[in-house]
Amino acid sequence: MTIHQPSDLLAPSTLPAGMPDFDGVTPQLCVDALRQAMALARERWDAIAASEDAPTIENTLEAVELSEVELDRVEAVFSTMVANIGGDDWNDAESQVIPDFVDHAHRFSTHRGLYARLQALRESIDADTDPEAAYALDLSIRDFQRGGIDLPEEDQQALRDLEVTIGEAEQQFTQACVKARTTGAYRGTDAASLGVDITEAGGTVDGDAFTIPQSNSTHHPLLSQITSPIHRHALLAASLNRANGTGEVDTRPLVARLAQLREQKAHLLGFDTYADLAL
Repeated sequence: MTIHQPSDLLAPSTLPAGMPDFDGVTPQLCVDALRQAMALARERWDAIAASEDAPTIENTLEAVELSEVELDRVEAVFSTMVANIGGDDWNDAESQVIPDFVDHAHRFSTHRGLYARLQALRESIDADTDPEAAYALDLSIRDFQRGGIDLPEEDQQALRDLEVTIGEAEQQFTQACVKARTTGAYRGTDAASLGVDITEAGGTVDGDAFTIPQSNSTHHPLLSQITSPIHRHALLAASLNRANGTGEVDTRPLVARLAQLREQKAHLLGFDTYADLAL
């Protein structure tokens, strides 16, 4: 199925195993679909919170978990395109939706109606009788607490602003990693000594010279196929050094900046370290 409009991205994929469909996808289609999916999820949150029925696993916990099913579908496509294709158009699209994602997450984590309903459901569950449900609810309630539900309104706004800054820094890191796949490519001569057809892995050969762009993972797939130990060593070294400042890309300042921002977030939520918050 070719994607023609945002609603196509919200619908279940017709591909085997529900795999995401990328045919016809554009940055703007993804932006529009993401915003529609977020709005749909928020409508569901309000409906769940406003229900006059007694909270149950089905009408509360499962309903919350399924409220973002369309958003999950679109985000799978969008994040794949941003992380693997990149480029100005996709980067611009990501910049557009970072505030939307932060606002969406903030609305969820500070939705007192949902929080109260989950708490009421947890109080009705006997942990000895139904330990799995109790555990799932405890995790959901903990996530709300770690999202700032109990913070004063002023601190909630500070947390939201901080999340925007973190999202922007994470975007810069992702873009740098995508760029490093090209700038950190392994270039050499004596292509015949590689012992493998590198074009199947995105490499190029020009006479005796060759270029092997990096993959997303540090361990390049060609490392297990290249027969020359010299080239294997050089390819691994290029992969390890692609973003450490020895070439055009240096992500170290971004990593340090993200660590500082995440520490600020942890302190705002009452934790000593970000590790304590994350774990």
